[in-house]
Amino acid sequence: MTVGRDPVQLVSGNLTQTPGHTDLVAVNRLDGNGLGPARYSDPNSVSFAPAVHLPVREDPAGSDPRSLALIDLDEDGDLDIAVVARNDQDTVVARVLRNDLSSGQLAFAPASDLDAGSDPVAVVAADLNGDAQQDLVAINGSFAKDGSRSGNVVIRLNNPGTITILPVT
Repeated sequence: MTVGRDPVQLVSGNLTQTPGHTDLVAVNRLDGNGLGPARYSDPNSVSFAPAVHLPVREDPAGSDPRSLALIDLDEDGDLDIAVVARNDQDTVVARVLRNDLSSGQLAFAPASDLDAGSDPVAVVAADLNGDAQQDLVAINGSFAKDGSRSGNVVIRLNNPGTITILPVT
């Protein structure tokens, strides 16, 4: 099974909500499409459907994806994909591909940006406040002109209908 050139992360989840299926999503830094493939397994064997390539920006060249998380951001029961990558303005952000699952077929809305700090390098989904909703956490790192490094964590609480950005403490 090939996952593209220069894969940097692999996550699993059930994107299609099909019982017994596991989808694999890989971040590929050198592939022009940036993100993919998403594949699902046949419950009776270890086999995968053909790859579904998901672009993270209109011009896929140089999207430079770094990290991803599967999270239901819009509370529709489908796992969405959050990925740290360059947007069309060439700024590194957390991009969200909302899963528009229809009749068991994978379909994603065009990527949109989420504020995830000044220079996000990784994202993870976790229920941080015990409300049974997955929240999105991004870690930021940057280099100053003097060579020093700094970083912070941005937490986006996933509340029904809204996503709240907490101040960094």
